[in-house]
Amino acid sequence: PIPHFVDGRKVTAYQAKGKLRVDFLTPLVGPDTGRPHDLPALRTSAEPLRFLDFLIHDPEPAIVLYDMGIPVLVPAPQRFALHKLIVSRRRQAGNPKRDKDMQQAEALIEILAQKRPFELAEAWREACGRGPTWRQLLLEALSIAEPEIRDALLKIVEEPRASLPKFDVRFDDETARHDFDRKAVRFNGRDIHGRQAAFLVSDETLRDHFDAKAPMKEECLKAFQQNRAAIERIARHKYLYAAIADLELTVVTAADVEEA
Repeated sequence: PIPHFVDGRKVTAYQAKGKLRVDFLTPLVGPDTGRPHDLPALRTSAEPLRFLDFLIHDPEPAIVLYDMGIPVLVPAPQRFALHKLIVSRRRQAGNPKRDKDMQQAEALIEILAQKRPFELAEAWREACGRGPTWRQLLLEALSIAEPEIRDALLKIVEEPRASLPKFDVRFDDETARHDFDRKAVRFNGRDIHGRQAAFLVSDETLRDHFDAKAPMKEECLKAFQQNRAAIERIARHKYLYAAIADLELTVVTAADVEEA
């Protein structure tokens, strides 16, 4: 038995000689007192945790890979991923478990976005529907996730990047370049966490709306540079507020210019 750190008369965790540790957890209902709750039927106490009821709802069968296999119930992976996003924001900065929570969430979201997008979206809607605090914690965590993971989940749940708190993009001063294969000018920006975001504006859009002379790439680059501020303003709006279509690029089209 490992005495509880707040009330040493209670036990919520046990450790075997081989260092295997078992912790007893229970959903936290009401104010957080920091004290364990008794589980008389199991003759032990348990550590109450906020958000645990969401995690353990509707678990899935699995097998522990030991001997002939041990049947167990585990949290649904989509709930586990979102729960990890939430609890990562509840931990203090510098706590190593915070980074571990994010790594586990990202690994699962990457797979779930491909294999179980509908279940992931349903779990997201349920979590957000539990109140503004839940939604805020999810969005805060997602804003610092790796861009491809962040955007994959936002695309599935049909949320724009602007829903992320204090999220924005700024453009680099580096020279734009012409992409011959895409027949477009490529330029870059960075989000508030310093991660790169890639943008394209097509040669056709530059010719139709910014007076580029066809078909020379030098003329397209010249038109881009002369109208860079306006193009970046349109690109920023699309990046933040439009539905995510491409996880790798934000493409400024003629329609975007006409709507601006």
